[in-house]
Amino acid sequence: MKHKFIMTLVISILIAGCDNSIDTNESPNINKTQLTVLTANVWNELKHDNNDPTDNPGGKIAYLLAIDEMRAAKADVILLQESGGTSARLAEDLDMYLWQGSDLIPDTAILSKYPISAVFDADEKSTTKDNRANVGVQLNVNGRNVIVWANHLDYTHYINYDARGGNGVTWNANPGCIQVTDSDELYRKDMKSKRPTQIQHVIDHIKPFIPSNTLIIIGGDFNEASGLDWTSATASMFDHKGVQFNYETHKRLLDAGLTDSYREIYPDPVTYPGITWPYTNDDSWTNKQSYLQECGRALDDRDRIDFIYFNAQIEGVSLAHVAVVGPYSREFFKPVDSNDYSQLQDIHDGLYINENGQSSYTKRQWPSDHLWYKAVFILDTNENETTKPQYFTPQFDNVEYTKEDDDIQISFNLTNLHLWDNDINYVLEITDRYQHATIGHYLQRQSLDKKPLATDTINILVTADTLNHLIMKNEDLQIRYTSSARADGYHKIYAVKTIPLSVLTTL
Repeated sequence: MKHKFIMTLVISILIAGCDNSIDTNESPNINKTQLTVLTANVWNELKHDNNDPTDNPGGKIAYLLAIDEMRAAKADVILLQESGGTSARLAEDLDMYLWQGSDLIPDTAILSKYPISAVFDADEKSTTKDNRANVGVQLNVNGRNVIVWANHLDYTHYINYDARGGNGVTWNANPGCIQVTDSDELYRKDMKSKRPTQIQHVIDHIKPFIPSNTLIIIGGDFNEASGLDWTSATASMFDHKGVQFNYETHKRLLDAGLTDSYREIYPDPVTYPGITWPYTNDDSWTNKQSYLQECGRALDDRDRIDFIYFNAQIEGVSLAHVAVVGPYSREFFKPVDSNDYSQLQDIHDGLYINENGQSSYTKRQWPSDHLWYKAVFILDTNENETTKPQYFTPQFDNVEYTKEDDDIQISFNLTNLHLWDNDINYVLEITDRYQHATIGHYLQRQSLDKKPLATDTINILVTADTLNHLIMKNEDLQIRYTSSARADGYHKIYAVKTIPLSVLTTL
């Protein structure tokens, strides 16, 4: 496969608001920059709202709760999964640069407060899961190059269940709850998933950078546990039932010279298991009735499956802090065995975690079925070496508004359409700002019959009915550049432009 790496010139312009640097006296040009990386599975495009006021104080929708948490995490880089229809929206609301791969990659993205100076595989056209579960960028962090990859690996052949007495394809318990304990057999089952191939895709890309002093960060939802967690010390925990196994995806990353950030600071998986999924019994994918029948009880399938790796051996980089983001699993996962898990001391951060580490979340207040995970790095950087902002995804430019009797005409240019794919039916949708990214939920729609030039003016007439609807809801208008069909179940949005209702009502 041909891998294309798009590079841009490095020019001396610094983005305002992207500087988290800390001055130091080490050198007139060297500063310390804090870089916070967050990986966040946003659970089917943040569509799972809980409007029960007893379980979601204030009744905030999942999308707004997620924004609040991302801001509270002080995230400079966000690795998104299950995000197809939310990536561009989050990028606008958080004022971050965006890369979400080709228009055929459905649900993985990178948001960054720092300029993106290069992207990987912009011409990736694969529609198989082998090579469309990862997106990668090169960032300019105050003059220092940082390579970042976001991953959402194959969820099938989830052998965490096979090792526990179940089936990682059907989610049922095996007859008699018979588990797979042989490492060779677990390896064969693991290799039937696409995870090893998917992570190898990333490893192959980063190999040229490993000899350099370039920081490499690889994270996301791996849908696979780690051999650093399934050890002899944890053999009696979380229904491991004596199994120890070195999971292939993580083995390959470790063999490539990368370091598991959580285990770097908290090497003990007994006290600090780092659980990220499921944090409630209700989110388990197991067929509970099957497990009750074959195993005599439900399964404790808690695992750490959300990770951030980095190359710890390079100079001028240190790992300052790591934390699971969101509520504690011990609060909402009811024990199903006789083990006492009171020793769990995972470090948690979040909007509703107080200074003593205590949580005040309600069970379904958290906007995802995964907990999120963040790592904070301190980098030596040189602010004299910066880059001009580059945009690798579509942009709305030169937006103008004209009153047309009771209607409003919105005119604009669509730029950076180098990802245009003639096999996709592109459309422009007018929606409420916080409308879920769901096919069929829009106020107006306009097709794009051909690829517009950057200089072509596109006009949309916002009708009086649409404007009255927005006024009644007291909600801003959003234009979404998207497609008329789902991408592997997701309604991927390529770019958005939000227009405040106050602008439209004062024309």
